[in-house]
Amino acid sequence: MKGKAANNENRITVKGLSAYVEERVPELSEKYKGTAQYPSGYSFGNDFPIVVVKQKQD
Repeated sequence: MKGKAANNENRITVKGLSAYVEERVPELSEKYKGTAQYPSGYSFGNDFPIVVVKQKQD
């Protein structure tokens, strides 16, 4: 994961990833397939990180 779905703490959470996918899939599917697709999902309970994005060293 490259971090585009990361929050301000450089973590990708379950709910954050879901929000990112729901935002990007319609525009990407329309761009590459001609018709927008709209994913949906739901979750219960607390959000938790699944990835911690490391910052690049310059």
